[in-house]
Amino acid sequence: MSGLEVDRLAICPDGDFNGDNKAVPPTDCCAVSTFPPAKNSRALKFCHIFPDTSCCLPAHDAEIEEYYYTLLDAGDLCAKEPSQAKDALRSIFCLGCDPNSGRSFSKSDPDNDYDMITVCSGLAEQVAPYHFDDCGMVLVEERGCAGGPECGDDTIIPSRQWFSCETGQVSLANLNLQMNFGFGLGAMNYETVELPEDDGCWGVSDTTLDAAGIAIDGVDGAMSLSTAGVAGCALEIDAENSPQNDFSCTPSYKFLNDDSGGKPPYFEGDYMVVIEDCSIEGQCLDTEPTSFCFTGGASQVNTSGMAMMLLPLVVTALSTLRH
Repeated sequence: MSGLEVDRLAICPDGDFNGDNKAVPPTDCCAVSTFPPAKNSRALKFCHIFPDTSCCLPAHDAEIEEYYYTLLDAGDLCAKEPSQAKDALRSIFCLGCDPNSGRSFSKSDPDNDYDMITVCSGLAEQVAPYHFDDCGMVLVEERGCAGGPECGDDTIIPSRQWFSCETGQVSLANLNLQMNFGFGLGAMNYETVELPEDDGCWGVSDTTLDAAGIAIDGVDGAMSLSTAGVAGCALEIDAENSPQNDFSCTPSYKFLNDDSGGKPPYFEGDYMVVIEDCSIEGQCLDTEPTSFCFTGGASQVNTSGMAMMLLPLVVTALSTLRH
């Protein structure tokens, strides 16, 4: 075993920053490569914004590219059309390759694993589903499905698939997150919960379980959602159930938390995306203690290095003007 491999295993003994690595800062250990951020031995084709150091391998990069183009598969004309939304989505899909992305991870419960990814609200708005309505999307049953009847897909209009709700309401996407991450309805420890077959926006204080299509074993269907423990979307982000913001009511929140939609590849299932306002440097504005948001790979490149790269061009331009 080489010295480099020994060093990597010493930092990341369990292969990622979950499990046995609860005490390992996520900035020191990559979730995708399962090693510390390292110099690329081969160039990344899709996530090429990280030309020197990254947290993924070319095999990961190729799979991320496949998921991205599968979601945006809408014919040649749409594929050739550039857009800020597509660039922003690409940045989000490349989160696992970003060597600085670890600082945007946190824990919904201090005693559990890292399970939350905080995305800057500005970046989240750039991938709001309505930006993709002109071409549409293809939503697969499961990313990477190898074939068979269970591997279906649907052509969708994004803004109808991931839609907005009002503060204090809840949708099926919100309910699934509560059940999967153990807050709101998921914290009630009911033995059996059946969620609605159809989606919608239901007010938690004035909608009954029956009206929303929720069935809980042993609980009267005439009970209101809030009484049954359902959290309204503005209450979902904070672990202590105190309102922070209304981003969990937004289409972007639902899109970024959909494992077949905008969720960064390799973080399906075990991770929840939260959205926060942030500074240009990526510092969250409304959280204590200080935490950081993912702002997209381009915005996390060292700005002083970019300035040094641009300086010769500026000097040349000024020299040309003088002559």
